[in-house]
Amino acid sequence: MVRIIRSYPDGTVIYYDQGRFDRWGVHITKTGGVSYRPIDAEYFLQLSNLSKIHGVDKIYGDFVQLYDVTRKDIDDDALKLIDQISNYYGIDEFEVNKTFTILYAAMVSEENKKDTKLGKRIKRLGVFQMLIENYTIEEATQFSMGKKAEYLAQLCRERGF
Repeated sequence: MVRIIRSYPDGTVIYYDQGRFDRWGVHITKTGGVSYRPIDAEYFLQLSNLSKIHGVDKIYGDFVQLYDVTRKDIDDDALKLIDQISNYYGIDEFEVNKTFTILYAAMVSEENKKDTKLGKRIKRLGVFQMLIENYTIEEATQFSMGKKAEYLAQLCRERGF
């Protein structure tokens, strides 16, 4: 069952549909009807590019605002926060809005994973590693693969989340 998160004037739609494991798979349909599942590297690249224009502190700070309000369900107030945050990015407003909406949807999805021990913290760890600790996008997106949840949770605690 498709659950639309957000539709944009250019025809882009971000929604949940059946994923590999559950019904929390984030999908995007772009203008022209091309649908796909975004991967971490895609929105991490966008965050990286935006941080080069607007500064790491701005991008990471805005991400943390969104992280802090993320729960197990899509919330209208969180989507309004994305709109408010995006308003400060001028010409990049639309891309910031889409990128943060995808990342928000991915964090909600992580919160809903069966037997999750990390939830949304796994996304924050990757964003932190990339933006703050200067990991490459590939390093940040691949870092947690095959590592125990307890170890990753400890890394999150050490970083204050």
